[in-house]
Amino acid sequence: MIDLKKIKFKKPDFEFKLTLQNKLVGLLSCILLISLISGIYQIVALNKSDYYTSQQLEQVVVLDTANKVSTFFGELKYWLTDLALSLSSEAEKNSEIAQKTLDGEIMQFGKFAPEESKDLRKSVDGVIEKSMEAVDYYFDEDRENGKKMMAEARSFIKESEKITSKFSDKAKTD
Repeated sequence: MIDLKKIKFKKPDFEFKLTLQNKLVGLLSCILLISLISGIYQIVALNKSDYYTSQQLEQVVVLDTANKVSTFFGELKYWLTDLALSLSSEAEKNSEIAQKTLDGEIMQFGKFAPEESKDLRKSVDGVIEKSMEAVDYYFDEDRENGKKMMAEARSFIKESEKITSKFSDKAKTD
């Protein structure tokens, strides 16, 4: 068996002394390393935050567009109904303005939901067509056929409202 007490270990040729300068260099190195890690963490956290903010902004834009479509469609319905009942030139002018405004919003709507936009366009065209036929009947004092056309227009209105509410609900859950 080897007796460790008898073995003499050679002392290293150099001695590592912790001088004040060495201590400061070590401390500054640790501070620099911690700052570097902290900076990287903040950059990653900011990128995540930016991503989530852009996602939320896109969702707000989609919901805003769906809301505008619904609002302008409501205005169009109002003015078409007013036109059918009053046959006034003001109602005709306002229904044309509402139609043009709604057309622009449906184009925006198409960027987010192309299929729903096409369906909505067909439905809105049906509302306009049947409402204008009703106006013609009312103008000719044929109230019975005018009422029938307005009833047909209401079926297109329900279809349009279903499309916009379905899209809004989908956007809220995404």
